[in-house]
Amino acid sequence: MYTYDKPLRITYQFAAAAIDTDALIGTFIGPPGKVGRIVSCTVALTAAVTVAAAGIEIGIAANGTENLSFDVPILAINLGHSATAAEIAAGADIIADAVTYVGADGDANAGDGDITIVVDWY
Repeated sequence: MYTYDKPLRITYQFAAAAIDTDALIGTFIGPPGKVGRIVSCTVALTAAVTVAAAGIEIGIAANGTENLSFDVPILAINLGHSATAAEIAAGADIIADAVTYVGADGDANAGDGDITIVVDWY
């Protein structure tokens, strides 16, 4: 349920995350009792993505719900990639008081990046 108040916007950062392995990158929990909505997600590469795109998945692992899933294409180091507006709009609300997991799908052979996720909490 949304309120008409201005949302609380929080930025979560995961530095030098390995996006080339099928693994958990990190977690976050929003403010108590607040429902979240991802506003943006960007990856600034600190190591090139090679062979295949690297998938980033954000959601509640316990029930398989993904709030955002997108691919970082094959790119050189120091380049960046952002989730598109359509990918963000397709995501579900982040459930209040739930742990949200950030992970990679492991499809790329190489790739590290600084991940920045911006969430509005209502």
